[in-house]
Amino acid sequence: FNGGKPEYNGEQYINRGVLHHFLLRLVKMDCKFAPFLYIGGERKINMPYTIESNGRKIEIALGGTIDRIDIKDGTINIVDYKTGRNNNDSKTSLDDIFAHETPSSGYRLQAFLYSIILDELLNGKECVGDKDFRWIDKVKTDSARKISPALLYIHDPVNSMRDNFIVDILKMPVNDITAIKSEYMTRLDAVLNEIGRASCRER
Repeated sequence: FNGGKPEYNGEQYINRGVLHHFLLRLVKMDCKFAPFLYIGGERKINMPYTIESNGRKIEIALGGTIDRIDIKDGTINIVDYKTGRNNNDSKTSLDDIFAHETPSSGYRLQAFLYSIILDELLNGKECVGDKDFRWIDKVKTDSARKISPALLYIHDPVNSMRDNFIVDILKMPVNDITAIKSEYMTRLDAVLNEIGRASCRER
């Protein structure tokens, strides 16, 4: 510090400018998106899941950290911030996403998974471990029941409305995760079980 003011090097000045730009853009979008109920950011989420490996059932925890959760017009929005740009690969199907045929495949898989896990928790499934999951009770008290995944690209200069960040499948916005939940989980189950079998073969 110099005279009570922080001193920045060149890289820190750049990062500071990027952060300022992002926060200003986010505030402007939120003003357009209002009114909404902000639930929180950086929220841990997980659920128990069973895979098969060499004839044995193994319990694992599926989950991660949701960047932001808010509620508007009866919909719980699961928002994931991304530092890249939107590639507009909206013609993709779940087949393409699981095959990693598009640059945003991993992003979409993650956004869908978090939304499905929250749906499972709201329908009675218990979390794994002793993390602070009290925020889920706050969501339960709200009348919202639909869950919608969204990807917010920080450096996307075109889209400035929140509706544009809803993840889509074959150009159809996923406004309710239950529309693809069954198909997604069938594909995910196949992938995880294959990983389990491959792990056993390597031992």
